[in-house]
Amino acid sequence: MSGETGKAAKGPLILAGFLALVGAALAVGGFSLIAAGGSPYYVLTGLAVLVSAFGLLRRARWAAWAYGAMLAATVPWSLWEGGLDPWALMPRLGGPTLIGLLFLLPAVTRRSGGARAWIAGPALASLAVLGLDFLLPAPLFSI
Repeated sequence: MSGETGKAAKGPLILAGFLALVGAALAVGGFSLIAAGGSPYYVLTGLAVLVSAFGLLRRARWAAWAYGAMLAATVPWSLWEGGLDPWALMPRLGGPTLIGLLFLLPAVTRRSGGARAWIAGPALASLAVLGLDFLLPAPLFSI
């Protein structure tokens, strides 16, 4: 260990476990959606989240890269799926962004090699889309 003890050492492990559960659910559900003729987005997202969870367990820098890449791909996908409707964008961007922000916690950053920019950039883009979308006048949502 690198000197981490107590709660600081457990936080990233709890996040990794949570990411593994979320990733597995997204991947399994995504395969069902593909079988029904849907988009491969959920399978790919689930696999990226699983890779991120595994990376956190291994203290790998690519844990943050994997999650950041997934989050960066989620922003345009969300706009394509939900348009400019803020209530359609919230579930598509809000949850993944909130989870991504957990990567910025000091204990998680230490465990994932300090790759903050890989999370901060996509998270800021996601928050900007959500924030601007809620500030725009209602008639613009139908465009």
